[in-house]
Amino acid sequence: MKKLLLTLIILSISSSIFAQTQQIGTYPMGWLRKPGYISVSDIRKQNFTVNIQVEAMYDFTNAWISVRSRDLDRFVRFLTQVRDKYAEWSETAKTNNVTNTSVLMDFWSPRIRTSWQVGTSSFFNDYKIRAKFMVLRDGSPIIDFSFTATHITNRFIKEEIKWAFLLPSQLDELISQLDPGAIRKKVQKAGDNRELFR
Repeated sequence: MKKLLLTLIILSISSSIFAQTQQIGTYPMGWLRKPGYISVSDIRKQNFTVNIQVEAMYDFTNAWISVRSRDLDRFVRFLTQVRDKYAEWSETAKTNNVTNTSVLMDFWSPRIRTSWQVGTSSFFNDYKIRAKFMVLRDGSPIIDFSFTATHITNRFIKEEIKWAFLLPSQLDELISQLDPGAIRKKVQKAGDNRELFR
């Protein structure tokens, strides 16, 4: 009975992630070379959650990472550190003709929620992630945040989260849309517009 109750609570939390969701932008998702969506949900006064679409192992799986507004500044600093090191190491790799190499960076994100949905079933868990700098065989440098996510209550339910950037400018494009002040203004404007039609 306790297990059933816990499962129902977790499902209700998962399904509420996108309640009152507002899309605020897109960014270039690395491997798929298509736009990933950035949205805001769980909006309460000055607090909100930013959801960033990421790639999953299969096309039919929707996956995203979620960052609470209180952690957003730290998350942006993390991405900025990664971007700066990515640009520096890319130049080093090019200058020294480095290929077929990978190195983990020393930066960790704040705790973020990773969620994925298959059909009508939703799964999630919280993680701190770190970036891996990779130079491919052809000499192309990439930054890769990919990892295996495991459901919070069932370690046998897993998903391969694929989140990579092929250029520092792609990471810049994401970072530029994560300013907490700008997001609050967008959320406020949308709320004001809804008030017009009550």
